[in-house]
Amino acid sequence: MARILRRHAVGADLEVRTWEELNDFYQGAVAFYDREFGVLRLVILIMVLLGVANAVNMSAFERVGEFGTMRALGNRGRDISALVLTEGLLTGLIGATLGTALGMAIAIGASSIGIPMPPPPNSNLGYIARIPIVASVVVGAFFVGLGATVLASIVPAIRVSRIPVATALRENA
Repeated sequence: MARILRRHAVGADLEVRTWEELNDFYQGAVAFYDREFGVLRLVILIMVLLGVANAVNMSAFERVGEFGTMRALGNRGRDISALVLTEGLLTGLIGATLGTALGMAIAIGASSIGIPMPPPPNSNLGYIARIPIVASVVVGAFFVGLGATVLASIVPAIRVSRIPVATALRENA
């Protein structure tokens, strides 16, 4: 834009603006879609968190008898908590790695095929859409998956470690 000003505005009283500055509808549409996709991301994040919490909870509470035996053999409650959290961390690492790898493979596959798009408004030519792989998005998705699993492991880890040894041992029968 500075180059345009230097070339054409020498001695002239000109003002240079970009297309985005002149089209307020475009800015409003982009802001609307940003908010809409933010809400969708939040809903999906809550669904992922609840799904992972359910899986971790079931895994921990199906093994209450095992944890009771460990406690009876001298392990402390925090050892049990650390075990459940470590399992959550490993599950999150594996799941986040596989999820991001699968997502990138799908993006590459879809981009190699191409996604035909209809013409945008005020145009008569369609185009082929591609899915770019953005490093910051991939890293963010990895850490969301990992973080959701670790966060979902905290409550079951605490609850399982607080079950009395005698009650936990009865689960073995």
